[in-house]
This record gives sequence, structure tokens and C-alpha cells, in this order.
Amino acid sequence: MPRADNPYSRFVAWAKVILPLAALALLSSLFLLPGRGERTAIPFADVDIDELAREQRLGRPSYSGTTEEGRDVSLTAETARPSAAGPGIFDARMLTGAFETNGGQIGLSSDGGVIDTEAETVDLAGNVVVTTADGYVVRSGRLRSTLGQISLDTLGPVEADGPAGTLTAGRMTASETGTGNVVVVFNEGVRLVYLPAEQGSDPQ
Repeated sequence: MPRADNPYSRFVAWAKVILPLAALALLSSLFLLPGRGERTAIPFADVDIDELAREQRLGRPSYSGTTEEGRDVSLTAETARPSAAGPGIFDARMLTGAFETNGGQIGLSSDGGVIDTEAETVDLAGNVVVTTADGYVVRSGRLRSTLGQISLDTLGPVEADGPAGTLTAGRMTASETGTGNVVVVFNEGVRLVYLPAEQGSDPQ
């Protein structure tokens, strides 16, 4: 019987520690966006190393940085794992994100999505919700967003609720102007049901 403290046993013991850590470092470097300019990524926290080594999955990965216009942007997922679609692409579950704007922020959430670290894009899918600082909530089945700038495209029908009433459309886009404002455009069969504020108040 080999002794427990022989060189081979010591090698096996160290390998059990080093290999999961190496897997963590590799996956983290793939998921962290390289960024341009001053955009930087925050390291991941609360990662289960044993689970990562076993399933190649990151728990609670997050990204934080700035757009080309200097706006703060953040993105968090419940889990993310490498996609078979190619290197630098991750399948994520339960995504949430936010873009800073002049008037506050634009919030994003969805059941899942695909993160492409090379293209710096996120495709959100399943119960996609977009919220704005002025009280509008937009729902869609799918939305594509870039991380280098504020550029959103639902790629399909939307329903929206807000202070002015309810709205449906075939598509919604949002982009930042040169002045720092964000312009939201609804098109392809827009239908607006206008509800004046007086109608929404409780009868006295």
C-alpha cells in the first residue's frame, strides 16, 4: 500500500485544489467583457468552486462598467454557462441590468438570455421587462441590447403601460442621442389608449 504522504498522494491532493481554481479563472476571463476605453468589469463573487468545476457554471456573475458616452451600465445573472454556439458566448438565466440616463435609469430583466462577450451584446428572452425612470413599463418576448452604448431593440411586439395610458406596437427601439438623452421609438402598428389622469383617480 502506498503511504498517504508519498509524492503522488501529495500531487493528487494539490490537484483537487488547483484544478477547480484554474477552471474558475478560465471561465471568469471568458465571461468578463474586455471593454473599450475606461470600461471595466467587477470580479465575480460567491462562486461555488466545486460546482463550477463539476458543471462549468458560474453562479451570480455580474458586469459593471460604462458606455462609450460615460454612462454606468450593469448586468447580473443568476447563472451563466459557456454556450455551444462559440467561444465567448454564454447562456444565462434570470438576467437583470440597468443603464444610467440623464433622467435616472433604464432597467432590464428577463427569464434568460445569451451574452456575447466579443460583440458586447445581450439577447434577452422570456418575459422581458423594460422600466424607465418616468414610470413606463414595457413588456416583450425578446430584446437585444448592446453594452457599449444605450441601444435597445425588442425585435418583436411590445406592450407598454405608463402615465399616459397603455400602448401596443410591433417593435420598440431606444437609443442615446448626442445630447445624452434617450429617444424611445414605437413603430409597426402602434395603438395607444390614452387615459387622462382624472380618469384614473378614485371617485369621491
